[in-house]
Amino acid sequence: MNTDIHYSALLQEAIRNVWSHKKLWVLGMMAAFFTGQSNVNVNYETRQPIDVTPAQLSQPMIALFLGENWQQLIPLFVGLGALAIAWMIVAFVLGTWVQGAQIEAVVDVVLDKEVIIKTVFGRSWRRINLLVGIGLVVFAPGLVMLALIAVTLAPLLATFLRPMQELSQLENDAMFSMIAPFLCLAPLLLCIGLPLMVILGMLQVFAQRACMIEYLGVMAAYRRAVGLIRRHLGHTLLTLIILFAFGALLAGSMALPAMIFWLPVAQAMQSGVWTAGTVISALVFAPFWLGINVGLGGLLSAFGSTLWTRLYVTFVLNEEPPTDSPPANLLPSSSPPTL
Repeated sequence: MNTDIHYSALLQEAIRNVWSHKKLWVLGMMAAFFTGQSNVNVNYETRQPIDVTPAQLSQPMIALFLGENWQQLIPLFVGLGALAIAWMIVAFVLGTWVQGAQIEAVVDVVLDKEVIIKTVFGRSWRRINLLVGIGLVVFAPGLVMLALIAVTLAPLLATFLRPMQELSQLENDAMFSMIAPFLCLAPLLLCIGLPLMVILGMLQVFAQRACMIEYLGVMAAYRRAVGLIRRHLGHTLLTLIILFAFGALLAGSMALPAMIFWLPVAQAMQSGVWTAGTVISALVFAPFWLGINVGLGGLLSAFGSTLWTRLYVTFVLNEEPPTDSPPANLLPSSSPPTL
């Protein structure tokens, strides 16, 4: 680690920045909404035996879940899928825009300038094409992994379209051959894909700041990110661990009260019996869940963006700039910020 960087002071300053500048929290909540950062998801399932009549044995397995007229629902599922893809694209662009605005807001805080929401969004929008390009570099490997999962699961999913009577006659070897490709792929995704996504995520964090702070293009920003992480790997990993621990602590502390509201609702959905208590739990759970994911998720997003940006600024000020002159919006006219 670079001994010139006082990490504990940097961490405390990031906390003070978020606490004293509520606009950073507002931007964090917007980022949490569009990017899904710090979600606390509560799942509850109860499994019961499924009664299958002799007539249903000649129907595809999907008919057991969606009914005999399941084919009429295909246009609905296609439409919902198209809407989901459209929302993913819109959320990706808007989330990227907000993340750029977060970086600009923290830079203004570092330079003791007033944070103006409209101004930071304007500066972020001027570089939105580059920010989106930086995000696509990370998004592409994720799509490749999803495609691999879809290909390996395709034989298994195809069984939902086959009559259940036919499936019952399949030998164990035939069933195993359907799931074998996925069983082989899963360890590779965990051992290679997951670490790769973490590495690309760290590179994206620094590349976004290289784009916004030093006005670099997509490939130049990633080259700058690689160099900074290589020279400051200790502080980078420490920051990643701290943010992961903070997010896990936040999610863990909120999961228990969320379960208190959700369990009665899940049981009522399973049994079909609704009481006044379960209705109240359902009404309370929705705003509580929204508060966790957007409110506290926004706090985590604001803190993470502030810490990463201040760390990036510190790295740059302790090194030679990548060009002949330092970034204009990083150094004020009088003196550099004290970090």
